[in-house]
Amino acid sequence: MLRNSLFLAILAGLYLPASNAEQYQITLELPSFDTGDYERPYTAVWVASAKNKPQRVVQLWYEDDRWLKDLKYFWRRVLRKNEQAADGVTGATKGPGLYQLQWDGLDHEANALANGQYKLCAEVAREHGGHNAKCLKFDWPLIDKVELKLEGEFTTLSIESKS
Repeated sequence: MLRNSLFLAILAGLYLPASNAEQYQITLELPSFDTGDYERPYTAVWVASAKNKPQRVVQLWYEDDRWLKDLKYFWRRVLRKNEQAADGVTGATKGPGLYQLQWDGLDHEANALANGQYKLCAEVAREHGGHNAKCLKFDWPLIDKVELKLEGEFTTLSIESKS
């Protein structure tokens, strides 16, 4: 019965596969450092409301749970309140490079974001290195690319529509 209902919905044009959903590209650049003591950084990228309420974790790169608290803002604002917030979006730490992350524009409950102001936040912490945490403000729905350039543990943070 369910299969027939889905088939009829597809024929009627009521069902849109996920591939037709809006897609957003987030760019994060981790610079190289000329040091013999380089450790790959713990990195978190998330979307928050204008009042810092977490909407969705986009990516979390780490090696050991005990050092996640070094991502101070991410820990306090996101993980401490909801340990499952990063389920399905974690991976191993990454070395220097330009990284393209994909986000579907939905919150952590798979709901569309309400129109308004939001923040794309990134935090990077490296053992024997520095710590950076910055948020890039953007209006939703997103129309134009928004970008932040800085120095430190990450040098580029941007978001743009790819649809």
